[in-house]
Amino acid sequence: MKYKVIYFEWVDATAEAGWMDLGADKSMVSIKTVGWLVEETKTYISVSTSVSNHGHMNGYLTVPKAWITKRRYVKL
Repeated sequence: MKYKVIYFEWVDATAEAGWMDLGADKSMVSIKTVGWLVEETKTYISVSTSVSNHGHMNGYLTVPKAWITKRRYVKL
């Protein structure tokens, strides 16, 4: 099976526990990811860091599409 390589930018939630200044930076984190696209649905995409010719993957990340701000396929 041939997998496409995808680059996408997305925002992630942030959290902090304990007492902190009310003026502290509470903005979301902007993330840039490159990976092999292994699954895409209406609501999310999943990418893997590595895929084999035997249909296996090593490590994966699933991101809700609503969090994605930019995406494009990478030609190898």
